[in-house]
Amino acid sequence: MDKVYSVSQVITYLKEYLSEDAFLDGIWLRGELSGYKCHHSGHCYFSLKDEKASLRCVMFRSYVANVEFIPEDGMDVLVWGRLSLYEKDGTCQLYAQELFPAGAGAQSLALEQLKKTLAAEGLFDIARKRRLPLLPKAVAVVTSPQGAAWADIKKIAKSRWPSVSLRLFPTVVQGDNAVLSITLAIRKAYQSGADVMIVGRGGGAGEDLSAFDNEAVVRAIAASPIPVISAVGHEIDFTLSDLVADQRAATPSHAAALAVPEMHELLSNLEAYRYRLCQALERKINEQRLRLEGLTARDTFSRPQILLDKREEQLNAFSLALTQKASFSIQERERRLAQSAARLSLLDPLATLGRGYAVCSSKDGAILRDAAMVEVGDRVGVRLSKGSLDCIVRSRREDNGEA
Repeated sequence: MDKVYSVSQVITYLKEYLSEDAFLDGIWLRGELSGYKCHHSGHCYFSLKDEKASLRCVMFRSYVANVEFIPEDGMDVLVWGRLSLYEKDGTCQLYAQELFPAGAGAQSLALEQLKKTLAAEGLFDIARKRRLPLLPKAVAVVTSPQGAAWADIKKIAKSRWPSVSLRLFPTVVQGDNAVLSITLAIRKAYQSGADVMIVGRGGGAGEDLSAFDNEAVVRAIAASPIPVISAVGHEIDFTLSDLVADQRAATPSHAAALAVPEMHELLSNLEAYRYRLCQALERKINEQRLRLEGLTARDTFSRPQILLDKREEQLNAFSLALTQKASFSIQERERRLAQSAARLSLLDPLATLGRGYAVCSSKDGAILRDAAMVEVGDRVGVRLSKGSLDCIVRSRREDNGEA
């Protein structure tokens, strides 16, 4: 019987065999993206397929960070990596290190996806746009010191306002180092105390302007605390920096015209405003003069005694009406008081005595209401309407008439 091998021995042999094949150690593959998923660890898993076959792929987190577009199932893509064997399940798979959309539209697709992402964050919203200052004390310019853009900006700005302060923050505008150079220059510019910033360059091919489509540059412009004018290329050129800036200029010269007012035009406008203000003040003064003349022409001003006499007449009428009303009120209250006094007098015991009645009391002062309360010979006090009597009981009659 031939020698028997374990599964792990065979898998290990195959893995070592594949790793020794230089052709499979670094290979470009093209196919349709399928089942693209990213694990919470950051690693992404997918399949690459065509009409006849399918190959499993894995891309580790460190490589995923360099992918400049959002992979979606069904995309035609290019993948570079090395082919090896996954020992756990014996599956042949590609360990991907680079991933690009296939075809000439790869860069356009990545740019469009970045544009959608930034738009979803609100970086291009109109509500974020700020007004440019009318009279900036200092203008920061982020561009190449050797380019035509800086020369055009200086020429236009100084011709419009000779005393304007232009502060150049030099940067590389194309090439591998352009993105980092531009972002650093933007940060220095808005930290310099300038009132407004111009970011841009002269015209060029599409790839020459690509730095201004970079996410880092766009976010640096968005983070600026001062208004930013984007002036990239010519009027037909359009970049993401134009979308995020507070205002887009068709050219660097146009940017200078937007940032710096034209002195003679401003002075002319001020003179026009001064003339209109003087005219408005003159009209207002004339209106108030006519009103004053109308008031002084009235009898109130020419013969003030007439107004005083009229007011005195009104005062006398008010005084008379008040006196009459007060007198009537007093009489009414006196009448009510008399009525109340009359009603009270009916309850006065002295009034009862005045009609011929008397009040008898015993020697200890108790009011006598019954003949049985005294004995014959007792002394009794009698209160009359006028005066009182001290009497002795000579006889007594009960209610039954007996003595």
